[in-house]
Amino acid sequence: MPTSTVTTSQNGARYATGNPGDPHIAFADASRRGWLELRLTPEGASAEMRAVADAADRDSPATTHRRFMVEQHQPRLHAG
Repeated sequence: MPTSTVTTSQNGARYATGNPGDPHIAFADASRRGWLELRLTPEGASAEMRAVADAADRDSPATTHRRFMVEQHQPRLHAG
């Protein structure tokens, strides 16, 4: 069962741009509005960053902006 979290931050993009060597920031895009769908399974974790074209329009379609995953026993983030 997916869990959703809504976040809005203009500081995230500025932080990622100002700190390109920070290993804790894999991706930042404050130009879009959306949410993160996180799935945890015995095989690992996957995250889909979902975004809407127009946050003011309730009928605006949502798309998957980015996907990331971490496989069990493999401590690295994979874009997917």
